[in-house]
Amino acid sequence: MFRRVLAAKMAQCPIPEDALKRYQQRTTVLLKMEKDRIKKIVEERGGLPDRIEGMTVTCHEHQTSPAYVGMLDKLNAYVEGRMAPDAIIPGGCDATAFTP
Repeated sequence: MFRRVLAAKMAQCPIPEDALKRYQQRTTVLLKMEKDRIKKIVEERGGLPDRIEGMTVTCHEHQTSPAYVGMLDKLNAYVEGRMAPDAIIPGGCDATAFTP
């Protein structure tokens, strides 16, 4: 969902069409790599681990944190048409504004 908001925000920015096309192609490749990585982890371990290497908390702990729940609420509001991309990713079209 965050990528949908990011794409909507980027569409508002004066980004050259060739750069936007490269971003979209890269995002497609990265999504496939991410899905393949998760599939491999599930196959090797018989399911997802409780904690991904490098994380300081479990996935469940992270998903119940106030920051995560708040962002998920905003993303759902965007998907339902109740919130604009600018409310989730405030600021201008500079790179620092796009950090989740």
